[in-house]
Amino acid sequence: MSQWRVIGIPATRSADSPTFFSHASKSTVPGYGVSMTNCAKASSARSATSAVASKVEQYNRSLSASDPLATYRVALAGGDPAAGGQIFRLRTDVSCIRCHTVNGTGGIVGPVLDGVGSRQNREYLLESIVLPNAKIAQGFEGVILKLKDGRVLSGVVKKETDKDLQIVDADSHFTTVPLSDIVARQRGQSAMPEGLAQLLTKRDLRDLVEYLASLK
Repeated sequence: MSQWRVIGIPATRSADSPTFFSHASKSTVPGYGVSMTNCAKASSARSATSAVASKVEQYNRSLSASDPLATYRVALAGGDPAAGGQIFRLRTDVSCIRCHTVNGTGGIVGPVLDGVGSRQNREYLLESIVLPNAKIAQGFEGVILKLKDGRVLSGVVKKETDKDLQIVDADSHFTTVPLSDIVARQRGQSAMPEGLAQLLTKRDLRDLVEYLASLK
């Protein structure tokens, strides 16, 4: 009678032999060294991952389609203000400090942010990052000017008299334009660019909101 060959067991040994059970008692597939315990752990991890994915999907379905901040509200609280300060001062891709001043350091295109945590709530702070054109701070509305010579200038109005208009651009460069040279003037968007939220993870955004809220 021919013998059945069990994977990893020599043909001269049966699956009923003490050697087989010796291996099996060590929770290892004979000849391969693959731990059955590890296989069980991997299966459990896959199940846990699937459960988490299901919860995330359920959460996303629960978000209000009419709320533009819905997917970002997880960033309203629980951040690290120190990490947010690093983002504000050092992240060149979002360039917060290029336009805003805190403690005397920064740009002048946007509002000075000292004390903003006392003046505004967290939702306002979040919205100002995610949807900068939803509410533009008074005095920082953008303007687009078309001049007689064909040039088009844009910036934030810093001063206006009955003779000329002074604007500042995103690089903090001032330009004074005689009113007589302006042939068309229209309101522009916020100097703060759209799309900043796409450059930040939810954790980054949470940390940045926490930092701004801490500026009392």
